Amino acid sequence: AILRTLWATAAGNVGFDAPAMPAGVRQVREASLVAAVAAASPPPIALRMAVLCGPEAVRAMLVGRVADVPPETADWGSGGAMAFAPESVEVDEFLKSLFRRVQGLGLSIRLTPQDLFHGHVFALPPAPGGTGELGVLFHAKEYPEDLPSAKGEGSGFNTTDAEYVDRNVLYLASTNGMYTIDPLDASGENRVLLTNAELPGEWAQAPERARTVDETAFAELDGGSAISQVDVNFLPRDLRDPFSTPVLFTKLAVLARPAPPPCLLQVLAESR
Repeated sequence: AILRTLWATAAGNVGFDAPAMPAGVRQVREASLVAAVAAASPPPIALRMAVLCGPEAVRAMLVGRVADVPPETADWGSGGAMAFAPESVEVDEFLKSLFRRVQGLGLSIRLTPQDLFHGHVFALPPAPGGTGELGVLFHAKEYPEDLPSAKGEGSGFNTTDAEYVDRNVLYLASTNGMYTIDPLDASGENRVLLTNAELPGEWAQAPERARTVDETAFAELDGGSAISQVDVNFLPRDLRDPFSTPVLFTKLAVLARPAPPPCLLQVLAESR
């Protein structure tokens, strides 16, 4: 329902029938003109063509080769056992630009190994006559000081901070927009989006404190064939040196790179 409403809102519907933003969702724009100009770039043509091919093509595009990432950095990143790099420099730079966009939204989010360093990519196959969808659900404020994780020590923020409510940021390629989603909105409509919302016993309050939108929330629409793609990470190459050159890599919950579908091979041939 959230995605459909955002699509309808972006389509420019006006008048009494114009849809309102879904409960607990708001569109966030860049906090400066420089950031807004940088945000104007759409996904590179090869990635847009991969979306037309389908989710499997997008996944193959994002895991083009094994990445050269130090083991400690790869282990910190979200996702599976192996680190990959996108198929092309253009896709790599585009994903980096999305992380920088999130940091530039004025939400008190910083690109650090404790705050913003990962997102979850999903793709929706095109409906007849449509263009499909590419989305990234970013999880910022990942390691607050007041949750039981050693990684949160010295992070400088807590779950009780006013800014923590904006930790879930959704990017949609079809609208080129950024949206925050609060799973604990007063309406109660978004609680189903919480990660591990039904944890029992002593952990019963943990989902509410973490306030995390489940990365699989947009992986399937009306029982369709959308696929939760890969996790994308943007971290300092050397975690001990926050000023070291940042590296972008993706991770899969499999031990081997999936074979690119024939449609993607054609896309790659045409984009070179």
